[in-house]
Amino acid sequence: MITVQMFGPLTVRVGGRALAQRDLGGAKPRQLLQLLLVHQRSVTKDELIDHLWGDRPPRDPIATLEAYVSVLRSNLQPGVRRDESVIATEAGAYRFVRERAIIDVDRFEALVRSLPAADAEERRLALVEACSLATAPLLQDERYAEWVQAPRRHYDRLRLETMVAAAELHVDLGEPAAALDHAEQAMLADPSCEAAYHVAMTAASLLGRRDMVARFYQQCERALRIELDVPPMAETTRLRDQLLADQRRLVGASAGEGMWMPAGEAVMPSIRPLSRFR
Repeated sequence: MITVQMFGPLTVRVGGRALAQRDLGGAKPRQLLQLLLVHQRSVTKDELIDHLWGDRPPRDPIATLEAYVSVLRSNLQPGVRRDESVIATEAGAYRFVRERAIIDVDRFEALVRSLPAADAEERRLALVEACSLATAPLLQDERYAEWVQAPRRHYDRLRLETMVAAAELHVDLGEPAAALDHAEQAMLADPSCEAAYHVAMTAASLLGRRDMVARFYQQCERALRIELDVPPMAETTRLRDQLLADQRRLVGASAGEGMWMPAGEAVMPSIRPLSRFR
């Protein structure tokens, strides 16, 4: 079975063995495979030629393209007939037959689609698996190719929403340490994502870490200034103030004003859901 990992650098495994670039026939056949995987549809030969060579095609681009397809087929599935290949020939086009492979982005999207109808435990399992699949941007080694930019932005948005949703759900389940892990992953993916800071501050409060609440707010404030030249939303500031006030109320009487000690379980603030998967 062919297994394809598109999050991060492209990784193709056949029978459990990872295929290096030379195993796929070289740089151009590998890029051709990436193009077929990214488009998720039939891609015309003219489109493929344009993406592969731009305004500097080889002398006979059609013949060269067909040769690359033949190389890919034989390297991915030695001895398999053309009509059973993962690369199908259509009228003036080629298509990667996704049903004949296991592809991480397809599994990721299936998990995301399952969320609205899932119960709490199903959501937790789906979100954890989705986050474990989408740990890096799409086709990370194709940093500058124009054809990958729009799909990468699409998956970057879904990855971020999934991380935030996982963090929110773990807060709801009373698992603030796991929530904090997912929130910090979201902050790494997008330092200006205020939703991630909301959950991180909430999780830190539930862990009795008033110092971390203040630190996450400062980190959010700094990131927004650098990335977008804007201050935090009023909602973010209100949440910080509420969480810090809850901590003071829980600790102040016994610990004394100005002296902070871990407060144990903090009061859960009332904040609106931030994820579109709710």
